Amino acid sequence: VHSIYIQLGTVTVSNSTFADNSGNGLFLQSQGTPITSSIHNNIFWQNTGTDITVQGNASENITAANNLVQDAFTFGSNTITTDPQFTDAANGDFSITNCSHAVDQGDNSILSASLTTDLAGNSRIFNGTIDLGAYENQITLLFFSAVEVGDAVCFGEANGQISVNGGGGTGGPLTYSIDGINFQSA
Repeated sequence: VHSIYIQLGTVTVSNSTFADNSGNGLFLQSQGTPITSSIHNNIFWQNTGTDITVQGNASENITAANNLVQDAFTFGSNTITTDPQFTDAANGDFSITNCSHAVDQGDNSILSASLTTDLAGNSRIFNGTIDLGAYENQITLLFFSAVEVGDAVCFGEANGQISVNGGGGTGGPLTYSIDGINFQSA
């Protein structure tokens, strides 16, 4: 059993998530006329078979870029192979967390003009660049712009001072942890 099995024709697979399937995520097999395949902005992860299988002359007309693939995939460019950090894959939630390497890694030009929302009904592009997979992360990330160290800071000692200036986020206090001690900004 494969998520998608293509033997001939033209196939475009974009902004999709293929995860935890029994079988291959995408199986392209052609013994005659080559398949024309466009594979962009996807996540292929933890499928029982390989994530993407290409057999026969199906490899002759593949364009691929900006995919997150667990298994070795030698076609295309900008292939990420790190854990996509799904929110709760064990319970079928394949949306991506704030720290996923799939956030803002897609190619906006691949997105069809008619596709304005993700699988959850959220805006398909958030923070200016499309995410990989079927879900768009909706959290504005916090960016640190400056760090100032005052006085001497020695690890394990209660001396010194560090100031961090940040921006972004969704408002409200910033919660952070240093050496297992939790803090919250005012």
